[in-house]
Amino acid sequence: MAATFPPPPWEGDCPPEKADVVITHTRADGTLLEGSRKGDGIFEAIRPYGWRFFRSLGCLGLNHSRDTSADRSKIDPAAKAIRELGFTVCIVVNEDERRAFADAEADREQRAESRAERFEERASRATASSDASYQRSKQISERFHMGQPILVGHHSEGRARRDHARMDNAMRKSINEGERAKHWAQRAEASGAYAEHRTNPARTLRRIETKEADLRGVIRWQRGESNNGYPVRLSPAVVVELSRRRDELTEEVGYWRSIVAKAEAEGFKVWGADDFTKGDFVRSRGSWYEVLRVNKKTLTVAWNLRLAPKAVMTAADATSEDGRVGRQPVDYSDVKARMSAGDMARYLERDRTPSIADAKALMDGVTAVGPEGQDQDPAEVEGSADIPERLRALLAEGEQMLKLPEGEWSFTSACGRVYHVRMVTGRDVKDLHFQVRTVNATGTAVGVGKDWTGTLEVIREHVAAAGKHEGKQCQHCGRMWGKGLGSPETPATCTPGHWSYCDRAAN
Repeated sequence: MAATFPPPPWEGDCPPEKADVVITHTRADGTLLEGSRKGDGIFEAIRPYGWRFFRSLGCLGLNHSRDTSADRSKIDPAAKAIRELGFTVCIVVNEDERRAFADAEADREQRAESRAERFEERASRATASSDASYQRSKQISERFHMGQPILVGHHSEGRARRDHARMDNAMRKSINEGERAKHWAQRAEASGAYAEHRTNPARTLRRIETKEADLRGVIRWQRGESNNGYPVRLSPAVVVELSRRRDELTEEVGYWRSIVAKAEAEGFKVWGADDFTKGDFVRSRGSWYEVLRVNKKTLTVAWNLRLAPKAVMTAADATSEDGRVGRQPVDYSDVKARMSAGDMARYLERDRTPSIADAKALMDGVTAVGPEGQDQDPAEVEGSADIPERLRALLAEGEQMLKLPEGEWSFTSACGRVYHVRMVTGRDVKDLHFQVRTVNATGTAVGVGKDWTGTLEVIREHVAAAGKHEGKQCQHCGRMWGKGLGSPETPATCTPGHWSYCDRAAN
């Protein structure tokens, strides 16, 4: 019996040093082709199989082939096509040479940043070209700024028609270059947001679930079981590849778990089944949904397609005439906030929709004491009587609003709450915007004071209208408009967006 020897590290017509074309693959560098020259016909022959030219590397290769196994469905047809052109081909595949997953991610982020810089430069050049073409068209049009028509038969007719043609061409080029600038600006924005998109905690959690499922499948195959549980016989090459794939998936899952752990250290909440009970409300996809069932991987919530989207979807809203309750799953990675049934009932009694900041404040146990010693929830404290006197004094006259500096101020209310108010002013009173954040007694940020921001907007509207409508009846409360600003009186049926700062408030 003839002796058997292990296969050489290459396969093909001859060794790499003697072959006309060498196709190499490693996990670190991907699949590359060396030995081709412009005009030899190789690129045209292998292009249908997904090959392209990488200008930065100066050679042909397969896109997205880094950090993956060799794709023989693209390598073998390409080698056959090259041989038909009369060239000798050598294929060298080394699956063991790979880089750490963290290094691969860092390289991807760096390349995304480089793309963003290139795209920004292209967008800048296109914008400059668009502006130049517009100015050229505008300069030519100055001859016709008085509406001078083309004088048919006059000696100026030819020049006028040429000017119109040049003006039209310049304007069309300006529009086309503007579209190119918009395209490259969008590409630059997408590339610049790559790292943030890639490391988003909620998206990372879903990615971990997918990778863990893949890992479990690989382990089953290593045990000799197929996905449906039947035993299988694996070749030695497949066993080696499964072992390699298991190591890669284990490393990748560990990396993504470190990303989630870092996000948790920075305040991100990883939700699970232990955080919910039946009857709670969960914030997801812009609405609150009542929880009907708590599962290991998902929440089953009330759902009514006819009423969607609704700010708060209760089980009663999802119950049809025949008594069936509509439902849909919500993955824990899509959860933004949680609120108990009791807290939600108190909000609904006041005809209010809680914000995510309200839910977080309640979870942190942030409360304030009312005038008579009763505990009140933070959102209620952010309301009527909690407007700082200093801020009301600054907004007492409409003309003073234009003098407010841009920046962030801190105010302490009568209830002891601290507010960070950022006032962004423009050229007109209508350009004034308020951004309010609240902190608790320990200085920890609670969130955005949505209702309090709305209160400031109402103050602005009243101040702007007080001078014009002084002496007229207020459309909200029926009293007379006045310039005095005081603590508003809020009826039980009134919402913060409808508060009227009229003369009644000053009395």
